Amino acid sequence: MNGPGGHGHRERRWPCPVRPAGPAAPIDGFTPEQRFFLGYAETWRQKIREQALREALRTDAHAPAKYRVNGPLANLPEFHEAFGIQDGEPMKPPEAERPVIW
Repeated sequence: MNGPGGHGHRERRWPCPVRPAGPAAPIDGFTPEQRFFLGYAETWRQKIREQALREALRTDAHAPAKYRVNGPLANLPEFHEAFGIQDGEPMKPPEAERPVIW
C-alpha cells in the first residue's frame, strides 16, 4: 500500500491500550481522576517568600501559582466529584458564583 508521498509501506497496527472494564485501581491511594488534577496542580507548585510574592503582585500581570490552581479547579464539577468535595467546602463555591464559559 502506498503511503503519503507515494512511498510504499505496510500499515502497522500497534495494540491499542483499552481501558479496563470498570474503574481503574487507585495508585498510591489516588484514582486516575484525582491523579489528573494532582498532576495539573504540580505544574504550578512553587515555594515563594512573602516579600517576593508582594513584588510579583505589584509587577507581574499573572496571578500567583496558588490561584492559578485553586481558582479554576474550585469551579469544576469534575474536580468536586473526583475528590468528593461537598457543598459549603472552600473548594466548592455555590453554583451561582461559578463562572460558566460554554
